[in-house]
Amino acid sequence: MDTNEIWHVIDADLATLLSAWNHTGPCFVEASNETITFGKYVKGLDADSAEDLGFVFDIENGFRFSRSRIECVYARVESCHDAIPPTIEMDFSGLPHGLRIVELPGPNGRSKSSFQNLISLLSNRIISWDELDSRRDIIREERPLCPCCEEKAKSRVEYASLHPLFDILLYASHEKRSLRFEVIDKAVEMEGTFVVEEVFVSDGSILVSGESGLYHARINMRWVHALAIHERATDGFPYANLSVYDSHGIERFRISSGIPDDAVRWANICEEAKRYF
Repeated sequence: MDTNEIWHVIDADLATLLSAWNHTGPCFVEASNETITFGKYVKGLDADSAEDLGFVFDIENGFRFSRSRIECVYARVESCHDAIPPTIEMDFSGLPHGLRIVELPGPNGRSKSSFQNLISLLSNRIISWDELDSRRDIIREERPLCPCCEEKAKSRVEYASLHPLFDILLYASHEKRSLRFEVIDKAVEMEGTFVVEEVFVSDGSILVSGESGLYHARINMRWVHALAIHERATDGFPYANLSVYDSHGIERFRISSGIPDDAVRWANICEEAKRYF
């Protein structure tokens, strides 16, 4: 992170913010919790607030977030590096839960962006990266692990490429399998289906991408404590389903395949990996 970046605090009420950002163009949207960051390309935002349900939904783009858990909204348009695009970030209580929207250039490049127009209308406060980081420290939720779980977490990070989840995703890439990813969280949820193309390990995380970069996921192996595999039916169609739980027994994300037999293959991969984990 460039500590010279300038960030804007978006003080507008949620209805005004949604009205403004629904007029933006192509974006890359990311939803994150402790275990996974999942992102995908969208042609434009179309969010609507359901006040009686307490959520904001963008049904067209497959994500939603909690109104009551929003802590603050920040935006960045200026940067020392021209390659860094304008960005809006929404923080929720109990970081690192968050929603990030990155503006993509149009066919004629980027002059004055729609994000710049949005910020000029909705923001009157500027803060530095250091101040932003300090604000986030206040709401960041630390969840310590017991000594046993801590040792297992360190092992998963060190040997991420030996974990069955890596082999399951690697198999999907070899088979050009279409998988559905679902981020599960009280603050922000997102889903997307794509053909898995690349899978690799970097700094203790599994990175997945597909559709020529239109989708990506980063899985923090420190928090991938358990996998649960089963078949389930959605709208009468059977699916192979893999649920990922953290060290506190909370389901953090889900992967599913339209080929039910994948559940048996995934279970076999897990069985073979028992000698390592």
